[in-house]
This record gives sequence, C-alpha cells and structure tokens, in this order.
Amino acid sequence: MASSFVKKHDELARKFLTNVEIAKDFLQHHLTKDVLVKCDLNILTIESGSFVSDDLREFYSDVIYRVGLKGKPDGVYVYCLVGFYRISGPNWQ
Repeated sequence: MASSFVKKHDELARKFLTNVEIAKDFLQHHLTKDVLVKCDLNILTIESGSFVSDDLREFYSDVIYRVGLKGKPDGVYVYCLVGFYRISGPNWQ
C-alpha cells in the first residue's frame, strides 16, 4: 500500500505532467535536439492509460503523450515514466 507521501508525489507529478503547457516545456527540455526538430509540440495531447502495474505504483507514475511529427499525420507516442522514492535520515526531514 502506498504511503501518503507517495500518493501526494504521484498526484503532483500527474498534475504537472498532464498540463499541456507544462508537458510541452518538459518535452522541450528532455527530448534530444535531433528528435525535437522532428516534433510539432503544438500538436500535443495527453492520452489515457498507464503501463505501471498496481504493485509498482508506489514507486512510479507514467504519462502517455501523442505528439505531432513532421511527415506523420497521426503523430507518435511519447512515454514518460517518473520514479520517486522517499529518502529518510537526519538530513531528510
């Protein structure tokens, strides 16, 4: 069962990564330049679904995007997997 910390992190990650403007910014910073020049981020949709199994939801969250691609009318899918862990100790309060 996921802790409240993990649930809050998952909610926050999903909230940000499912905002189209934030998703565009995220992809602009994380896709390589050779991939980015082929993409049209003005055509970006958030797709439903997840590939993370229930037993791993405590550690991972995912988002699927459909992005416009020059020369490909249906675009392509971009998959974003975010991992998170809680570190505890005297310096992590």
